[in-house]
Formats: sequence, C-alpha cells, structure tokens
Amino acid sequence: MSVSIDTRHGSSNTASLSNGNCLPLTSTPHAMNYFAPQTSSSRGAWWFHPEDVSFEGFRLTHQPSPWVGDFGYLLLQPFSGKVSNPSVFGASSSYERTNSVFSPHELSVFLNRYEISASLTPSRYGAKLRINYERNGAGMFLHLTENHAWRAIDNHTITGWVSNFAECEDKEFKMYFALFFHEAIQETTSHALFFGDIKTQEVTLATSFISEKQVHLNLQRELEKSYEEVKENAKVEWENVFSKIKITHHNQEEKSTFYHCLYRAFLFPTRFYELDENFSAIHYQTHTKEVKKGVYYTNNGFWDTAKTVYPLYTLIAQDTLSEMLEGFLNVYREVGYLPKWLSPDERGMMPGMAIDSVIADCLTKGIRMDLAEEFLQAMIHSANVKSGDERFGRANIEAYNRLGFVPNSQTESVNQTQDNAYSDYCIAQVAELLGKTEIERKYRKLSIGYRQLIDEKTHLLRAKDENGNFVLPFSTYEWGGAYTEGSAWQNSFLAFHDIAGYIESIGGEENFSKLLSDLCNQSSFFEVGHYGFEIHEMTEMARLNFGQLALSNQPSFHVPYLFHYCHQPEKTQILVRQLLKNAFSSGEEAFPGDEDNGSMSCWYIFSSLGFFPVCCGNKEYQLGIPLFDKAEVTLSNNETLRIQTTPNEVQHQFVIGKRKNGKEYKANTLQHDEVMKGGTLEIQLGILPNEK
Repeated sequence: MSVSIDTRHGSSNTASLSNGNCLPLTSTPHAMNYFAPQTSSSRGAWWFHPEDVSFEGFRLTHQPSPWVGDFGYLLLQPFSGKVSNPSVFGASSSYERTNSVFSPHELSVFLNRYEISASLTPSRYGAKLRINYERNGAGMFLHLTENHAWRAIDNHTITGWVSNFAECEDKEFKMYFALFFHEAIQETTSHALFFGDIKTQEVTLATSFISEKQVHLNLQRELEKSYEEVKENAKVEWENVFSKIKITHHNQEEKSTFYHCLYRAFLFPTRFYELDENFSAIHYQTHTKEVKKGVYYTNNGFWDTAKTVYPLYTLIAQDTLSEMLEGFLNVYREVGYLPKWLSPDERGMMPGMAIDSVIADCLTKGIRMDLAEEFLQAMIHSANVKSGDERFGRANIEAYNRLGFVPNSQTESVNQTQDNAYSDYCIAQVAELLGKTEIERKYRKLSIGYRQLIDEKTHLLRAKDENGNFVLPFSTYEWGGAYTEGSAWQNSFLAFHDIAGYIESIGGEENFSKLLSDLCNQSSFFEVGHYGFEIHEMTEMARLNFGQLALSNQPSFHVPYLFHYCHQPEKTQILVRQLLKNAFSSGEEAFPGDEDNGSMSCWYIFSSLGFFPVCCGNKEYQLGIPLFDKAEVTLSNNETLRIQTTPNEVQHQFVIGKRKNGKEYKANTLQHDEVMKGGTLEIQLGILPNEK
C-alpha cells in the first residue's frame, strides 16, 4: 500500500509552544535507532526546525521527547574541500528544504555549500548512507558527545563509542558504533575522515548498547545488503503498517493526517535488545550493568501512551504487543518494579503506575495470559512495596493505603490518588481473571477511595490534608500543586473505571451533564498557580480554545466521550467532530500539543474511526462519530472490520442511525470481542441529532 508521508509532520516547535514536539524520524517501525537532520544545535533539545535553512548533519538519535533528552547520539556531517572551521556550526551548509526527501524509509538532502547530495536509509540496527560529491576533497566529520573514543581498524572501518549525556543508572553507559566505508579512508584527524577525490561514498552504520564485539556482529549483518535492498526492506515494513487500515475518503487532507498519525503510532517504543551470534535476544541492563537474555523496550512513558497506543495495538498489532509485554515484564524481573517512564531506564516521571492499565487491557483481551500470574505479582508489588528510590512504584504508598487517598503533602496528590485508584481497579480485573477472589475484593474496594476528594460544591476533585480536610485556598483554575499539568477542570475525571460512581456522588446525570457542559462552554482561562509561570500546556489549551477541554494533554483525551454516561451522545459527536477537523493536520503544525510517542496520534486514529477506549481493562469502546467515508481495519486475527459513513459532508455532525452486519444497532458501545470478529458497521449521519 503506497502512502506518502512527510516526516516533518508535527515538527514546528519551540520550548514555549508545541505543535507535537515531534522529530522528522527516518527509521523502521520500533527500531533501535532513529535518524533525522540536525539543523541547529544551538537550540538544545529542539535541534530540528522545518524552517531552518541550515543542515548540520545526519543525527542518529534516541530522543523520545525534548523534555527527556537523547541518551545516545552522534552526528555525521559530509563535506568537501577545505573547511577552516570544522565545528558543527562552522562546517554546516544550507540545504534545499523543498527538494529534500523526508520519508520514513529514506532521508535525502542537497548541500548547497559543498554541492553534495546525500541519502540515508534505515535498518533496525543501523543504516546505509550514500554520499555523492561534485567537488574534490571528499570527507565527513564525525561529531561525537564529549565523552567518547574511536579508532580506525583498517582503511575501511572505524569503531568507537559515545557515552550518554542524558540521565541513566549506569553513568558509564555507552552506545557502541561501527562504520564501514566502501571507498577507503585516506586520512583521519580527531573528528574528520578524508576520502580523496572520489565521487561517491557509501557508508554502512551499525550500533550496539552491549559491546564492541556485538556492534561488529551487527555491522557484518548490515553489510549483507545493498543500499537499495535496505531501502526496500524499510519501505515494505512501513507499507505493512499502513496497510493495516485502508481509508477511503473524499477529503485528501484528512486522509493524509490519518496516515501521518499511523506513522507516528509505530515509531515508539524503541527496541532495546539485539541478536547474538545464535540470533537469540539479549539486552543491556543498566541497573545491574549486565547483559541479560530476552527482549527489552524503552523510550516510552506509560502516563502518555497507556490509554491510546496500546489499545490500538490490541486491535492491529498483537504480535508486536506480545513481545513488548515480555519486555516490560523483564524490567520487573531485573529491576524489581514495573516501568513508568523508560529512556533508557527508569526516569520516574509522571504520577501513578499507568502500565497497570496496559497489563489489564491486554490480559482481559486474552493477550499473553501466560504472563498473567507474574504480572499480577508485579502490580501488587508496585502498589504496596515502597522503594528507596522515588522513581519506582507508587508515591506515598503508606498514606494512600491508610486513607484511601494521597494527601496534599505529596505533589500532584489529586492525580496520584486517581491513578492509584484506577490501578487498583486494574489489579482487581486481573485478579478476577485468575480467580483470586480475595485480592479482587480488596482492590475493588480500594479503587473507589478517590471519591473522598469530590467537592460537593464544585463537583470537582480537590486536595485534602492528612486529617481529611480540603486544602484552602482553592481555585478551579489554578494549575499545578495537587494537579498534573492542569487544574481541577482537567484533572477531576480520571477514575475511568468509576464514572457511574462519580456521577452518583455528585447527585446524578443532570449535574454531571451540567459540569461537562460548563467545562466546555467557558473561556480557556488559567492561573499559573504553583508553576509560577506560563508552561506550554497552558498556552496550548488557550490556543485550542475549547473552554477547559485541553485535548492538548492526556488528562482530557477521554472527556468528549463522557457525555455518553449521561445519555447525551450528540454532545460527544459534535465535540469529537470539531476537534478532528480543527485541531489536527498533516503539516508541520500538526497537533494541539505534545504528541508524546504515538499518544495523541492514536487519539486521532481511534476517534476518526468512530470509537474510543475510555476505560482500558473493561474491553469496551465508546462509539463516537467516524470521520471517513469508509475504513477497513485488518485486525490481528486477520478478520476485517468495515466502517461505512453516509452522508458525510461538513454539515453532517451527528449520528442518527447505526447498523451492525445489516441489523439495527442501538448501543453506544462496542465490545472488544465483537470488534475482533470483524464485520460491517454502517453509520448514518444527520445535520441535526435525533429527537429524544
């Protein structure tokens, strides 16, 4: 399936405003390495911008987000002739942005200063680089991090390592690299390679996080294929991804946006394992500083990805997901706690243990039940055993287990409480699967303790102190403190498993409907609160201008679908339709906020297909409103789900009829088991909603 992707999608960003905070990554799906042009090292983590005219080199990167950093990188900078200033900036060249190729399987640029055309194509563990020189004095600068070493093995091969500048448990953590040059190296300096007056150089690159021996094994495997073969393999891998969902639609921009989001959905997490001489999976464990057997994945924050990315994989990528689950369990086996935010090891960012919902969602859907007992043990361990390192497990475990909520002495206490409660629900779901009644009963009870934070006056969740008193002063618009990247408006609806209980606690559906409507119909005002300045998420919510509905960040992803719980699906439909059409694009300003490793892309994918997983772990999807005329989803079991929508013009914003496999369908939900059977869902749209 041929799809045109420009990897600059969502890449126009600054530290103060995110249109995705994406990089134009050329790689294979879930590769161990990513490649992108570096255009300005002076901007730190924002080292690429699509409007820059400079090209500083091909950057091999492992940066999942500018807020996290790059745990292993190097820069390859072709040049020709004499370069008086061999620094990254001094040797940079302008490049032809409009004539460049930015695709998932190839990156090609023309360097005006040197009259060099250079192309790179990726593999899982390396890449091929082809450089065509018009001028004499062909060469390449090798820019490495401050802590590095390299040497020439012969006149065709160099090897070395760089040590990360980002955080890592192993302070001597290394990325090993090896480069083979088809044309011989004539001369070297501290960071320059000279090839003489050649016209073409082809470079084969391999990396390893294990050893120099392993990187040369990886290099030998890379050398078995030509540039064109590697390029074709990468292209086929991406075509296999895009062919999972076939879109037929009258609006080509919306169709293009969908496939750009599908590209983003399959970049992360990053493979962090390699294949030894027997082709068995091995990986480097930074905590024990040992090479371990088995698969491993990194560059993933579950707070961001758990609610959209992995539910999508349960539908269309179960084989890959099954391996990822094994990798996540290996973290627990080797480190003692399930992961929260890996890059390359635990960063401990964001509240809660969001991986619990990934585990519960997969197990309830029958994926990797062979790991269920061990996963349950790991979930319970993280819920109850305090680590001496605050990066691991739940925050303030003792107080939460004693009070049923996290008191305000702990930062982000309202979010911590809800995330813990949802994790308790997930534990109960897994315990029920395994027939462990006492465990299930215990954690179901714990999962509703968050209700103690519901304020009877505002109906929002507020922080309490150790004695159970609401903390004063209080403003519904104040960001931070008890809340994560938002205020009470964005962070009071995160007990995904207990929406009905929440509704009952505030007096019923009428009050809930009014609360949600008030959330959407007011201004996008905010108070900087505990942050002390305007963080980019505030800016993005105001720019989106959907009231306090901040789809620019994960806590609001499910909010449009909450109207289902008070029997007002038409409000869900109009919100989702407007967000799909106004907040996303296929261009460089693609997203309403941080895309976050597939998280926001998968919101778009689900919502544009017409259904969404509000509560992962209960096998249920809420029906919304499809964007496309027709979608064909090839499921992991090779069944096909067909979604057809008519009429489908801009004025049709409400669902007025549904048929499933030819029969009238009145429910506003879909069950996962039914989805996996495939079939046809016909959606009839109208200009106005049906009368009640």
